[in-house]
Parts: sequence; structure tokens; C-alpha cells
Amino acid sequence: MNKTDGGFGRYNNIGCDIGSKRVGYICEGSTKCVVEKEDCNSSRKAAAKFDVDRNRTRAWRQNKSKLEAASSTRKWLEGAGRKSFDEDIEESLLQWVHERRSNGPRVSRKMIANKAESLYKEKCKEKVMLPSFVVSSERVKSTDEEFKTKCVVASSINGRMNEELTFSWVKSVLGQFSFTRQMLVWNSSRCHILESVKQELNRTKRDPVIVPGGCTEYVQAPDVSWNKPFKAKVTEKYDEWMANGQHAFTAAGNTRAPPRREIVHWILEAWNDVDKEIIVNDFKSCALSLVVDGSEDELVHCLKPSQHFHSSLAQLKAVQQQLQQTMENDPFQDMTLSDVEDAAPMTTLLEDSDTDIEVD
Repeated sequence: MNKTDGGFGRYNNIGCDIGSKRVGYICEGSTKCVVEKEDCNSSRKAAAKFDVDRNRTRAWRQNKSKLEAASSTRKWLEGAGRKSFDEDIEESLLQWVHERRSNGPRVSRKMIANKAESLYKEKCKEKVMLPSFVVSSERVKSTDEEFKTKCVVASSINGRMNEELTFSWVKSVLGQFSFTRQMLVWNSSRCHILESVKQELNRTKRDPVIVPGGCTEYVQAPDVSWNKPFKAKVTEKYDEWMANGQHAFTAAGNTRAPPRREIVHWILEAWNDVDKEIIVNDFKSCALSLVVDGSEDELVHCLKPSQHFHSSLAQLKAVQQQLQQTMENDPFQDMTLSDVEDAAPMTTLLEDSDTDIEVD
């Protein structure tokens, strides 16, 4: 059976680990292994004959039709391999490479890396919303094709975030890579403060900032600005469905809950209706993107006149003024050379001399 050296997970679906070396199997050989398994009706015998893992033979059998339709020299199927970091950036990067090469200049790996970083920084400056992450207590069927470009739909037993879903959120929403370090502000939920989650965030260049319990209504962005209008929009969608939608009923005559897919549509529509400027300005309301000179302190939500901590604004300005005066005053401006000599121990002051210093 033909083998080719591989690596970096390129040969997903038709790859296999043998010893410590990653190898990729050509589709023709994979198909022969599947046929052998069907002839002898044994995964173990087919795996032993072709020297592969039994789990791999099962995976090949599940993809038999795709393997037969693929070219015999192909090393992986569609959808295998490392996923794209950002499709828009990669498309722009690919277009840039083609344009340069068509004009003659060579394009080195270093140039491609620098261009990718430049495109990434340009996109970060734009007001681009991250995809939504919807968690349900039941698995939403047929969501991959319907919602994959709009949001990520996941499920858990109780419909709440857990360690597994937090990892999934970091990878699918935040992304698995960042050129620059980023700050992530979220509450003190147990899945946010796990050591494994902190390590994953550090690996992807994100620094978590935990909002203490009881403080979310003052400094956590969703609670301060957009959570209330967003939930109001979803409630409107539900009320409209109750009034005009098609309903199913239980044996006892009670109205069944709306389909999960319908709820996902409501969430996406409500999120799109939220004014994006509110979300952008919310970073200042929560003191996350203020200038450091104190000129924007009045924008902080909990320091506004209608809030409990408005009196703290005067105290904050007094502290800032005191710090500013301290920085303006040079603590060493009145110091003279004699002050230095008086402060230094006599044993450390050595006169210049051509004679050797004797040491007992």
C-alpha cells in the first residue's frame, strides 16, 4: 500500500498514526482496505493486513463513497486538515499573493506572514461583530449548513456553559490564534476560572479579567447596556409566535414549546437589531477603553449622576490630580553632589590612585 510522509494533521479522515510517525494514505489504498474489510467481514484482519488501526478502517468504511469518488492520488478528503483561521483574511491574502506573483516580484514566507498580520490588524480596527454562540439543553438538528455562517449552536444537559463548551467558544468564536495580546473580560462563572481554560486563553494570547460577583451590573458590558434590549427583542419574537405562529399541542392539549431552530432564528434576528454603536460605546461605559488622562471618566456607567457611585467621581479626580502633581515634580531636582557623597558609605568612596590596593 502506498504511503507518503505527512504531518500537522493534514491527513484527517484518511490518515493514520503508525508508531511515532504520521503517515497519509492515498485514497486508492484506503478503498482497498475497506473492500478487504467487507470481504473478510473483520476490521481486525483488514487492519492487520494493511498495518493500520482498526478505528481507521471503520472511518474509511463510513467514507467509502467519498473515497471511491476521489482521485486515487489524493491524500485527504474535503473538509480535512487544519481549519481556516479567518476565511476573509485568507481570501484577501491569497489575492495579494497572486497579484504580486503575476507582476513578477517574488513572495517570501516572511512577506506573507507580515501581510497576514497587517490584514489582521486592519480587520481588528473595523467594527466587526463576533459570531453568536447559542447553547441549548437539546441538540438542534440540521444546524451545520443552516447556521454555520451565522452562529455556533451547541448543547449541554442543562443548557448552560461548562468547561467543554467554554473551550468550544474560545476556539470557534474568539479564534485559535491572535497576532497581538487581547484582554477578555467576563464574570466569575466556574467555567471561566478553571486552570485549563486560563491555559487555553494564554496559548491564544488572551488575558482574562474576572468581574467579581455582585459587580456585573456596574462593569460587565452586557448587563450595563445591551442585555436588556436584546432580551426584549427575543421576547417580542416569542409573543408574536404565540399570537400568530403555527403551534403543536401535547396529548393533554397544552401548547408545545417553539422548535429550537425557530428560537435560534429569533436570537440571530434580535442580535442583528441591537445598535452596534451601543456595543462599541459600552467599552467606555465599563471603563475598558478610556483615555488615561481622566477626561472621559464621566462616561463610566457607575459614576454617572443617576448611579450609586457618582460621589466617587470627585474622589477619583482628586487622586488623579495628586498623581499628576507627583509625576510633574522631579524628586531629584534639589539634589547635589555633596548629598550623594554624604549618603554613600565611606568604604565605597575610592580615590583615583596609581598604586596597587593591598588586600589582607
